[in-house]
Amino acid sequence: METVTLALAQLRAGPDPYVNQSRALEFCREAAGKGAQLILFPELFSHGYALSDTSLSRLTPVSGDYFEPFRTLALQLHLAIAITALEEAPAGACNALRVYDTGGQLVLHYAKVHTCAFAMERDLMAGDRFEVTDLSVGDITLRVGALICYDREFPEAARLLALKGAELILVPNACPLGVNRLAQINTRAMENYCALAVANYPRGVADADGHSCLVDGIAYDERGREREMFSVQGGKGEELLLGTLDLAALRRYRKEEHMYFAMRHPELYAPLAFKARGRRLERA
Repeated sequence: METVTLALAQLRAGPDPYVNQSRALEFCREAAGKGAQLILFPELFSHGYALSDTSLSRLTPVSGDYFEPFRTLALQLHLAIAITALEEAPAGACNALRVYDTGGQLVLHYAKVHTCAFAMERDLMAGDRFEVTDLSVGDITLRVGALICYDREFPEAARLLALKGAELILVPNACPLGVNRLAQINTRAMENYCALAVANYPRGVADADGHSCLVDGIAYDERGREREMFSVQGGKGEELLLGTLDLAALRRYRKEEHMYFAMRHPELYAPLAFKARGRRLERA
């Protein structure tokens, strides 16, 4: 069977990156022991998203050396690891995700594009692309992309990943996931025929409230009846959630359901190439 077992690390983290690193490595081992093939951490796990009441000058971004233990452990455990960090960048720092495959190779390095215009995030370097990569998980290879928290609120971002073939979108998160945002996650999966894995902090960290989830992207069963896409959803406390993505079923569904892609009219979407400046539109 083509299935992938994911671990969503709904875990607490504080401002010390090396304490968080130690905890993250511990939970990687626990996840692997429970049969997980891929683990995803919340947004900026290196610093516990300690941004709202501080300034960038008070936090030290991590360098490339910080990630070496994750690369090594991915290879040792045959576990794909999606780890997040406040990371050094050429002109400051960025909000980034690194994904190591089960062979310990760095296959995706993504910087958050839609940085929030408040608190410290306004001073971070924003990413400039949405990429999809092949991720080897044991004997299975799947197409994976990433969005970080606020990114998922822009439907164009998820659609670009889907058009590039993403079967699974990894979403590190650090905010409340109430009914409307959970509906939004469900919608992103439905309209793009892809699964979304969301790892959030538990209540008490970064204004978050848990509810990490895996949405499988299969909106209708073989008889055309609506079905529940949330295959796992956490509560508000600290926990390591495990969920299984039936990749074979998702791939069959993607072949059969195609209206959202086949009936697009991209020739009419030119205004999407512009962005608002007050009441004016300027070319992006």
